[in-house]
Amino acid sequence: MTKTQRMGWLSALLILLFFSSLACNLPGRSTQEPTELPTIPVTTQAVETLQSEIDAAEEALRNNQTVEIQVSEAQLTSAAAFELQSDPDIPLADPQIYLRDGQVTILANLTQNQIEVPVEIILELSANGQGNLEYQVISGQIGPLPVPDSLMDQLTSRLDQIIANQTAVNDSPFFIESITIGDGYMTLRGYKR
Repeated sequence: MTKTQRMGWLSALLILLFFSSLACNLPGRSTQEPTELPTIPVTTQAVETLQSEIDAAEEALRNNQTVEIQVSEAQLTSAAAFELQSDPDIPLADPQIYLRDGQVTILANLTQNQIEVPVEIILELSANGQGNLEYQVISGQIGPLPVPDSLMDQLTSRLDQIIANQTAVNDSPFFIESITIGDGYMTLRGYKR
């Protein structure tokens, strides 16, 4: 299993493919007041720690043990930043992922036609009782404007496809019992199917 597959739904779901679907039809010339959340530093250490935790969880699953993975804002933000840097076709930079009050808030700067526009998406994630990830897009903004319904429909369709593909690629080895998000951490608990 490759590193991308192991981090699969964590990095791909929350960042790469999600943002690439937004990048298609964005309006230009918008500005937004800066968010008052603290800046999360991007470090290779955070990515290495995340990878170690994923490796340990995979080993525990192979041994039929219950697994609890705790992912921090720094780990997700760093993983997203390095993924975005490795793909120059995605016009996003400076991602920040916040895990607060049961929600995932994703901030980034999108550059299109030499105009930089802040993007903010707020998601709620949960386990659906069948061991799979479920999400709900709470809100989306491009600059000060809400993401149009047609673009939000494209986004949710793309996220549905990502989740389905990730489940098929990984052969659904991890039954997600619960997902808890708060105080800068996302905790996933589950076991081998």
